[in-house]
Amino acid sequence: MEPLTFDKRLENVRAKSDAMALFPRTMLVLTIMTATAAFGSYVSFDLVFSSWTQPVGLVIGLFVILAWANYHSKNDQLFAVVPGMLFAFVLGLMIGPALAMYFERLGAQVMADAFLMTIGLTAVFGFIGSFVSLPYRKIEGILMAALFGLIIVAVVTIFTGMPSHEFNTIYSIVGLVIFIGFFMVDFWRLKQMAKHGMNGWGNATMMALDIFLDMANVFLFILALGDD
Repeated sequence: MEPLTFDKRLENVRAKSDAMALFPRTMLVLTIMTATAAFGSYVSFDLVFSSWTQPVGLVIGLFVILAWANYHSKNDQLFAVVPGMLFAFVLGLMIGPALAMYFERLGAQVMADAFLMTIGLTAVFGFIGSFVSLPYRKIEGILMAALFGLIIVAVVTIFTGMPSHEFNTIYSIVGLVIFIGFFMVDFWRLKQMAKHGMNGWGNATMMALDIFLDMANVFLFILALGDD
């Protein structure tokens, strides 16, 4: 067996260091995005949409920004973080009025508890996804199918009128379970990307986007359950 030279050992150390870089980068971007979304929600906290075109325009903007972020996913420069920050800000603008409603109904303490619960669930199920061996590809397929069904149900209820209290509760529980499952899948994907050396800022931003959306949905479903 050929002995390792100093240069080879240094290369191995750098490779291991690069493999460990994706997680802290993703967590840093996730923290920045959370703060940016909070600012966006603060800006639109008292906003009342005067027309359906306003929220639809924001949704279209989110998809455009998401495409921009995906375009820069292979970019290793810090600039790749910018689309993620913009996405979080626009999403914050969208959910600000809903958070204002929950603030009025539930109060600041309940919302703070819901946020802390969201962080706790992220940590627990993110740990499971990172260190517990499960058939995550199959789980991801099941979760995607369930999410698609959840979206269809939401669209149907828009045209069929206000659902019952029991329906809202069941819907929120199902949604909460789905996105908690995505915590495991996304942290598993994060680990796999790190193993394959996909550690650039672009990939970190895309992973942070996925986890951020999981957290946002979990937070909103917890508030919905509290409101019910």
